Amino acid sequence: MKIIELLLTSIALAMDAFSVSICKGFTLNYKWKRNSFLIPLFFAIFQMIMPIIGYLLANSFKHYILTFNTLASFILLTIIGINMIKESYLKKDIKSGLTIKELLGLSLATSVDALAAGIT
Repeated sequence: MKIIELLLTSIALAMDAFSVSICKGFTLNYKWKRNSFLIPLFFAIFQMIMPIIGYLLANSFKHYILTFNTLASFILLTIIGINMIKESYLKKDIKSGLTIKELLGLSLATSVDALAAGIT
């Protein structure tokens, strides 16, 4: 993979984490300075670790996945897309707080595509 392809893929994979972190940041009350540091820290760590985990998982069962790696990516990203569309129609109250559990969940949810990219 050439460097320009790697950079463009990295930017594309990070767009969902970027948009979620901005939206979550808008809903927070910035009495605490730690929130402005914790949100990007968690998203960055997950965006960095998930492709590595995907790569290591793919190497452990490489002979199984080589035959359907494109199909596996398509299925994972389709499930994520359908879930995002479904959740956009749900009416939820926006909370102004931030818990570590919520931050871990958001970081994990936005980095699943990076895991899929690491696998493929």
